[in-house]
Amino acid sequence: MFELTPNDFLDRGQRLVSKFSSKPTIVKFYLPQCGWCKASQPDYVALDKTAGVYFNVAQMDISKYREWSFDVNNSSVTGYKLKGYPTYAVFVKSTFRTLYNGNRTTSDMLSVLAHLA
Repeated sequence: MFELTPNDFLDRGQRLVSKFSSKPTIVKFYLPQCGWCKASQPDYVALDKTAGVYFNVAQMDISKYREWSFDVNNSSVTGYKLKGYPTYAVFVKSTFRTLYNGNRTTSDMLSVLAHLA
C-alpha cells in the first residue's frame, strides 16, 4: 500500500503523479484517531492484498500535512469536497474520477474499481 504525501498530487489534487498512471488508484484520506477510519482499515488492507496487482491502493494521513488541513464541513482540500473521514477518491490514468461512496468492504470496493478499470 502506498502512503501518499502532498507531493504525490498535481493540480490541486485533481491528478496523481505519473507513477500512478498505469493502474486505477483508490486513495483513502484518513485521520489516525478517527474511529471510522480505524474500523475500515482491515478491509482496506485486504483490498490492497487482493487487488494490488490490478489497482493501486493508497492512503494519506491528513493530520501530517498542515497545508492540507481543513474544516471538513465547508472547505475543499483537493478541489473536491472531503466531508468526513475516511474519504475515498478514485483516480483513473492519474486523473480524479469520482469519490467512492459505497460500502467499505473489500468486495464492494473491488467491484467498483473493476468497473472503472
